[in-house]
Amino acid sequence: MDFSTLYHSFWSFTVTGLSNGSIYALVALGYTLVYGVLRLINFAHSEVFMIGTLAALFSLRWMGAENYGRVGLTLVVVIAVAGAPAGST
Repeated sequence: MDFSTLYHSFWSFTVTGLSNGSIYALVALGYTLVYGVLRLINFAHSEVFMIGTLAALFSLRWMGAENYGRVGLTLVVVIAVAGAPAGST
């Protein structure tokens, strides 16, 4: 990969890295909180996290998120974000 490709992709790489790091931090924070209370590691925490993610993705797909404009898409994403905790409980 040459310098010009890296230069033009800087913001894309930055946003991707920050979002992946945020997801890793949320999972690590959940493990830390569970370990601090129970004094044992509960690996089922990651399963709940993935079920919530899949619930959000499936609700976006079910509502047809690719067919809306900006305002409609914002509403659909808000509904999906609200549906993720409901699906993971």
